[in-house]
Amino acid sequence: MKKLLYLGAMITFIGSFSLVGYQKTQAASSQAPLVSVRLCSSAPVGVGGDAHIVQGIWHGVSVATASWRARFKRVGLNLVAPLDLDDAKSDGSAVDPAKEASNARTCLGDRAAMGYVGTLNSSMAQVSEPILNRGGMAMISPSNTNPILTNPLVRSTYEPLYASHRLKYPTYYRVVTTDALQGPVGAIYMKSLGITNFYLVDDQQTYGAGLAQHMAAWATGHLGMSEVGSGHLDTSSTAATATSAAAVARQVVAKKPQAIYCGCDEPYSGPMLAAARRQGFTGYYFGGDAINDVSFGTKYAGGVANLYKTYSTTVGNPAATPKSFLKLEHKYYPGWIPGPYDTFSYDAADIILSAVYKSKLAGTLKGNAFQRRSSILKYIGGGHFNEPGIGPFHFDKNGDTSVRVLSVWNWKGSTWSLLKVFYSKDIPASIRPTP
Repeated sequence: MKKLLYLGAMITFIGSFSLVGYQKTQAASSQAPLVSVRLCSSAPVGVGGDAHIVQGIWHGVSVATASWRARFKRVGLNLVAPLDLDDAKSDGSAVDPAKEASNARTCLGDRAAMGYVGTLNSSMAQVSEPILNRGGMAMISPSNTNPILTNPLVRSTYEPLYASHRLKYPTYYRVVTTDALQGPVGAIYMKSLGITNFYLVDDQQTYGAGLAQHMAAWATGHLGMSEVGSGHLDTSSTAATATSAAAVARQVVAKKPQAIYCGCDEPYSGPMLAAARRQGFTGYYFGGDAINDVSFGTKYAGGVANLYKTYSTTVGNPAATPKSFLKLEHKYYPGWIPGPYDTFSYDAADIILSAVYKSKLAGTLKGNAFQRRSSILKYIGGGHFNEPGIGPFHFDKNGDTSVRVLSVWNWKGSTWSLLKVFYSKDIPASIRPTP
């Protein structure tokens, strides 16, 4: 009997000791400092024509961050403010590849950084994509449309670790479709207006030249349209852009086309449109998603009704911004008029932050910086999403969105007006986001 009493006492003692130890462990755990994490975002806020667009992108990332902060704290993560990085030249004339490279390295050098939302320009993604890939960091663009960024034929250039199978998933993704679809959709709509000939302009940048090429190839090769001439803008400085736009405008007037198609970023498309109007051109003017912002039409349309744009999804107007996101954005930025990519930058940030959260819950968000960053890729490349801007979708093996939806808009009065949505069934099946 004494032995039994002694044994019971020992069990009680050991149990009490274990409970005390457990409580101390829990207390230590609850008092452990939170691990800081954040997102980076790179875009040319210093380029005047892009300032409103970029502020909207940064708003989207900030809103997503605020939305996730409480959940992160519950699992021991301190979600701090995003690191906003400017990749514009110091004079504000254009984007700067050297600054974009520096931005990517700055983000990789920040131990808290877990993902990169950007870039605005496809040409800048060509710079940062391979840098971030080597660091195992997810990059999701709300706006890049050049097909080369996800083209498997050049994967070793842009995704070296994915090409060599060191990473199972890509690091680069985009939530909009590519110019390989956007260009032909522009041509199809131009043809529907009775346009049979056009003058082709580009700004010699990755996005603009690529978009113009895809449009012209489909227009002339599949629709029987004629390219009556072509010209290139010099974007080396603001003055050079204005001078070259005036020279191209004179060529346009001499050729008398029904339409100008400008494959150009917003800071260059505006001067081209203005120069053409000054020279007396009154025909159709078409551009791509780079001229989405309301400020473009307000500044350059001049009351002319035949200004058109294509857009790489359907949210091409503040009025088309999903109400659920708009309410959330206005909570933090009252009275803000959304730009074309506010929602998509939110989508991009939300996807990355969700992946970080899932990796933390799975116990894989650990190790060195490369290991922690690359641990989230399977939740992006292998995930299925339902985002405010895009809706239900997933990424394919190249990092492209599964959504094949584009739209055409016309400037009316003081805003962009939706004319037509092209769904997958409206787009020839032979046209793919990448080869």
